Amino acid sequence: MQFERVLALDPAHAASALGASTAALQLGRPADALAFARRALAREPAQPAALLPAGAASWWLGQRDEAGRFFERAVAPEPENAEFRGALERFRRGTLSR
Repeated sequence: MQFERVLALDPAHAASALGASTAALQLGRPADALAFARRALAREPAQPAALLPAGAASWWLGQRDEAGRFFERAVAPEPENAEFRGALERFRRGTLSR
């Protein structure tokens, strides 16, 4: 992944960690996605865009409680955001998809 090259040069580059997380989810690599999302969150702890892939990856890894916390944190600062609310609702219904 191109993101991994950027992260090799600058491990704290949050945008690349977020991109790598999203790409890893799309490739069916939830453990990698969660690791990259955690890197992005280490740099920007309240970043809703990083909390969503962290929640999805946790869900796919069977870590339901952690997934719920990530989704709740994503919605909290922007409760009107339809994408974030939709992800939280899909989580609550158990209908997240890959």
